Amino acid sequence: MKDVNQVYRVGMLLLNNFTLLSYASAVESLRMANQLSETELYKWYTISDDGAPVKASEGHSISVDFSVRQRAELDAAFVIGGENIHHNFGQNHIAWLQNLNRRNILLGGFCSGTYLLAAAGLLDNQQCSVHADWIASINETFPKVTANNRFFSTSDSRVTSSGGVASMDAMLALISKQRGEPLAKNVAGTFLYDAVHSHTDEQAQQPINRQGNSHPKLAEAVSIMRTNTEEPLRLDEIAGYIEISRRQLERLFQKHYHCTPSRYYISLRLNKARQLLQRTNLSVMDIATACGFVSITHFSKCYRDNLGASPRHDRIRLANSATRSASLSTLKPHLKSLLSKPNNFNGNPSAKCKALKA
Repeated sequence: MKDVNQVYRVGMLLLNNFTLLSYASAVESLRMANQLSETELYKWYTISDDGAPVKASEGHSISVDFSVRQRAELDAAFVIGGENIHHNFGQNHIAWLQNLNRRNILLGGFCSGTYLLAAAGLLDNQQCSVHADWIASINETFPKVTANNRFFSTSDSRVTSSGGVASMDAMLALISKQRGEPLAKNVAGTFLYDAVHSHTDEQAQQPINRQGNSHPKLAEAVSIMRTNTEEPLRLDEIAGYIEISRRQLERLFQKHYHCTPSRYYISLRLNKARQLLQRTNLSVMDIATACGFVSITHFSKCYRDNLGASPRHDRIRLANSATRSASLSTLKPHLKSLLSKPNNFNGNPSAKCKALKA
């Protein structure tokens, strides 16, 4: 067990297109703990695959201290993910994390970083937290892993969070455990962060529409629908579980969501299908089954009627869109640099346009 008087060394593994807020929320929590205690309690390092800077989702690059190819003396390591994480890691990342696990290093994942831990086999038979957009993908791709909807999850060897400010919640829990609750509360207070979440708090549900979730019976019904997409329940069953009549259930959905419960339910299942098309390599047939459709024909028709394209065409479109976004993110700093040097073109706009074309 590490001496409480020793500096706790934390590695932040940054993946391409990582979410800057998740990284900043975690690191700033550690920095403030040091500042308030007037002691270097924590030291952190940034890490990448090859030691080169890593680009965040908003376009800025973060320099790193070392690569996964170098041996790191760490007490904990956290993976900071973002969009399209399944395309942004390789065997080097997996081998590095597995090596740290063999050395009993505390491991964690923030935002979609949890996905990489699952891919490395480091979350088998465990609960974990991840951004809501990735829950279905992890649960379908890694059957031994259970992704939940909580802000963060902790155990003796793992810390995972849904990302964003939830990374601060996870780090505050770590600080509280290691250095005492008063310091963790002071860190939160310094950042004016009053709504600190516990490990039992859940993320607000994503679309379709959250307007009616303040009604307890409606919230219960939506929760039941969300957790029963692979084997959809009949409306009578849902109404029975929340102890109202089917007619009352229909009136609630019509009042708050302006649609029938059946329409809402199928939209939930189709939204899950769309996430799986974008974030997994599962076949269309497997996705149809995972979302409660008994035939691929019925699934394709419902998908096309509601989302305007077939599942296969939408998967291609989503993939192309992600590729364009990544390319633009890479190109943006170069364009800024070019456009910020008007003297290179002698003030001639047409020359600037020619340079851009070249």
